[in-house]
Amino acid sequence: MRLRAGAAAGEAAAGDDQRRVLARVRNECEQGTRVLIHDDVLATGGTAAAMAGLVQQLGGEVVGFAFLIELSFLGGREKLGGRDVLALIEY
Repeated sequence: MRLRAGAAAGEAAAGDDQRRVLARVRNECEQGTRVLIHDDVLATGGTAAAMAGLVQQLGGEVVGFAFLIELSFLGGREKLGGRDVLALIEY
């Protein structure tokens, strides 16, 4: 399940699209679903932590996070509950 803005069908971003993202997560995340959350940038960790919380509320299991870029000086990794985090580039 992909949850970012872009050209591919089913992807979403801010504003009205957030409602579609939430609806899609609710429809696709069943009890025991294993989820890897990915995003372009890990900054403060708020967005990724919120998505992890939603997945858990719906009965899913967050197995880790993947990012293109991590802004490590902002400490976002600490908000992700000690789960595996992969970032291709770190600043």
